[in-house]
Amino acid sequence: MFVETKALFDQSFEKKMEIEKSLSRCNRGYEVLGGQTLEAGAPPDRKEGFYIGVELPEDDPRVQAGRFNRGPNQWSSDLSGFRPTMLAYFAALQEFGSRLMQGLALSLDLDEAYFALYCRDPLATLCLLRYPPQRADVAEGEKGAGTHTDFGGLTILSAAFRSTTTKGNAGSTPIRSRGLSSVISGI
Repeated sequence: MFVETKALFDQSFEKKMEIEKSLSRCNRGYEVLGGQTLEAGAPPDRKEGFYIGVELPEDDPRVQAGRFNRGPNQWSSDLSGFRPTMLAYFAALQEFGSRLMQGLALSLDLDEAYFALYCRDPLATLCLLRYPPQRADVAEGEKGAGTHTDFGGLTILSAAFRSTTTKGNAGSTPIRSRGLSSVISGI
């Protein structure tokens, strides 16, 4: 997953713009560096992203009804391993999320299936993010991602952590560790 994500973000700007989010009616595809401002009054966020959702064809009743965040994903034509890798990873995360919700229910002395309804036909989004090295001339209040609240019940974070040089530039430093964490939000 990390290798395919890096390959996506390493593509030329022109290639990434072929699958830019504004070309999708369901908020899928590439988001340019600085294309989002999560914190009111702050400069644009210093990240670029790629958004994937549950893969639904145009003739699916939910898509035809114009339901929020429902529809087909956009895929780069130059990355043959990207789509199958991301769909498999997304499916595994959805299963993991369902299991976490079962554990959450049990920890609250509820029936294991208490949150099951929320895990069927979820409004899940896989958001791949790349944060470039921080610039030396950073603007006041500029961040990788501004203060925000995710929507939904559960956010699962997967990150590759890299060592940085004394100037904060990761450059070609190899990935040192990977990890998963989760955030419960909006329940």
